[in-house]
Amino acid sequence: MTSTFDQKMHLYIIITLIALCGFASAAADKKSQAYKKAMSLTMSYDSKEQGILTVTLTNISDSKLDLMLNTKEVEGEFKRDGSKEKGDSFYDKDYLRKLLTSQWTSGFCELEPQKNVTWTVKLDELVYFSTDRKPVTHASLAGKTFSLTLDRLAVFPAPNESNEYVDLRSNTVTIPKIEQGGADQPATAPESRPEDNQKPKPESKGRSQ
Repeated sequence: MTSTFDQKMHLYIIITLIALCGFASAAADKKSQAYKKAMSLTMSYDSKEQGILTVTLTNISDSKLDLMLNTKEVEGEFKRDGSKEKGDSFYDKDYLRKLLTSQWTSGFCELEPQKNVTWTVKLDELVYFSTDRKPVTHASLAGKTFSLTLDRLAVFPAPNESNEYVDLRSNTVTIPKIEQGGADQPATAPESRPEDNQKPKPESKGRSQ
C-alpha cells in the first residue's frame, strides 16, 4: 500500500512540473513578444492589373534577425476583419495546397537591421478556404476590410536554440467599392495596428533590400 509520504511526494512532483511548464511557457511568450516588436508587417492595395497586394516585412530592430521565411511567396492567412468564419479567409493557392497535402521547409533568411522583404501578390493567385477553392477577385472583396497574419514566421535566436514562432499581423486594408459605372471609388488608407508596432507572387520574386 502506498504510504502517505509517497502520496505527498507524488503530488509535490506533479505540482512542481506544472509550475515549471508554466514558467517555461511564460518565458517563451515573453521572447516571442520581443521578436514581434522587432518586426513590422505592412500591406497595401493597388487596383491595377485586376488587383495587387504589396506586403512588406521589415526588421525595425538594431540587430540582425535569422528567420524561417519563404521570400518567394506569402505563407500566411488573409482574413476579413472581425470575421470568425473560416470561409472568409484566403491564401496563396500554392501555399494552401501545401497546407493540405504535406510538410515542407519554408526556407531561411537573414534580415539586417532596417532592411525588408517584399512580396507582390496578385488577387488572381489567391483562393478562399473553401471546398471549391473559389478564386479571390476585386468584386468579392469590394468594400471589405482584411489583414494578413504570417503563419510560419519564426526567429532562430542562436545556434542550438529552438526557433521561436512569431504571430505577426499586418495593418488592415479596405478594398474600394466598385461604382455602377465600373470605376473604383478612392481607396481607403490602410489602418495601423498599434499592437504590432506601427505571412503570392505574380511571377514576382521576394526580395531583400
